[in-house]
Amino acid sequence: MPTRAEFSERRTRWKAEVARRLTAGESLTAVCATDGMPDKSNVYRWVRTDVSFAEQFAEAQRRGTWRRRFAFDDALARAFLRRLASGEALGSILRDPTMPRLATLRDWRAQQGEFAAEYLRLIRVHRGLRIEAMYRPPRAWDAAVADRILALVGRGHSYKTLTAIDPGLPGYWVINRWRREQPDFDAEMRLNMAAGRRGRVPGRMAAALDTLRAGIVQGESLASLGGRDGLPVKATLYRWAARSPDFARSIAQACDHREDWYNDQLQMIADDADRIGLPEVRRRSAPIARQLARLRNRPGKRWLG
Repeated sequence: MPTRAEFSERRTRWKAEVARRLTAGESLTAVCATDGMPDKSNVYRWVRTDVSFAEQFAEAQRRGTWRRRFAFDDALARAFLRRLASGEALGSILRDPTMPRLATLRDWRAQQGEFAAEYLRLIRVHRGLRIEAMYRPPRAWDAAVADRILALVGRGHSYKTLTAIDPGLPGYWVINRWRREQPDFDAEMRLNMAAGRRGRVPGRMAAALDTLRAGIVQGESLASLGGRDGLPVKATLYRWAARSPDFARSIAQACDHREDWYNDQLQMIADDADRIGLPEVRRRSAPIARQLARLRNRPGKRWLG
């Protein structure tokens, strides 16, 4: 069994490795999933109890977020250009969370002349194809194609991106015209789109949960996180929590950890009372105590009630 000194040294190495890998752009989930690394709950506890590591952790996350968004990735850039060259619409590619964002593309174009030249060439090709399509006769209604569209939409695909899955399918503007011309098709589209949205919810919940828990543990709330960093809006987050006990339980546990973090801050200020004096203790503690009281009245208390 390791001694206290050995464990302290190992913990110091773990903290440095977590900060290094977060700065490199890895997620905390990926870091902690590696053999020999600590569990995420331990990392969050260190964030709450070690002010120095908390600052290092926040800076590493900020740098990692910047690296994931803006640092040039040759493999990702090639994958993006391949999809653009295949004829897939730019908007469809940008909606894929694994692809770079529009702001990232602007930054890459400013940094990488070769990438910028190929990107602009493909955009001009797309523009030419759109102009050519304007002069084609409109695509006639096809019941067999409509059935393929309904099947894909019912499985959770957006009908605006179906051409990326099957180039033989019409674009969304044709589908919209068919919906106007064929009331029965429009009614079935609405039913299948609703079923597809319901099918996507568990995956969206799982994808957002780590980011939500990390933000909440560091003092945020569902209301403040809603709509930020690619997360759903506040109303969607509240609806998920109201309808999914597992999701609500995970959020409630993060809220409990958040309260522990605020209590730790109050305790550290109180422990410093002999040095800074009672008036300064009150001045520093008051905003933390007010925020803690507000967060304790979170609406989520009724989710598991």
